[in-house]
Amino acid sequence: EKARIAGKPIRVIVVKARQWGGSTCTEMYIAWLQLCHVTSKNAAIIAQGNKAASQVKGMYRRLLKNYPVSMMHDFGDSYSDDEVKIKGTTESPDISIIPQRTCEITIGSALKPESLRGLDIAFAHLTEVALWKTTDNNSPEEIVRSVVSGISLAPLTMVVYESTANGTGNFFQTEYDSAKNNESNFNALFVAWWQIEKYSQPLENIKEFARILYENKENRNVSDDRHENGRYLWYLWECARKSYDAGIVT
Repeated sequence: EKARIAGKPIRVIVVKARQWGGSTCTEMYIAWLQLCHVTSKNAAIIAQGNKAASQVKGMYRRLLKNYPVSMMHDFGDSYSDDEVKIKGTTESPDISIIPQRTCEITIGSALKPESLRGLDIAFAHLTEVALWKTTDNNSPEEIVRSVVSGISLAPLTMVVYESTANGTGNFFQTEYDSAKNNESNFNALFVAWWQIEKYSQPLENIKEFARILYENKENRNVSDDRHENGRYLWYLWECARKSYDAGIVT
């Protein structure tokens, strides 16, 4: 949003824990741009497989189901409350049209990238990129290039790579590191699991927890494979404390 307000291209790469809502947030932001800010600008959703891409697109459909038709038209235009808000095309089952905004949404799969080449899009949402596999004929780099190479570095354009982490040395990690080090046009965003409310629960005895945590803060030993050592738990506590002090978590 800072980039949009500043009149800059929107480029974000997100590493996040599961079930944070990164795909939902990205899709709703693209919808907001298409429905409220521009017309005739198309979007693409690319996932590891078509099923995953369809699930992400389903978020957009649910939004449109509850979105007033009146807000899809310019002020003063005539409209009908029972207008179709999204429909398919004869061109491809992977393409849908929002007729009121004269724009398209295309879903694609990293497993079948041939259908992605030559897309006329201004917005690209590439999800779970770290899970995309390299084969004899394709690589994540080639797929990304074919999808986003036609998107200009202009205001009101958007490219988002988002994924949970999956190993090191792959395309996604390389791109994230470049963004983090200010070596690319992308802004890096990292969302740790302990920043997400659903992964926390109340402590039954906070004093006992604090005592054990403090007394074992230098302990590198573990009792079994199902527990972490005290030194690592103290490190997590320090991360959480710093985030609390910075107002990131409450």
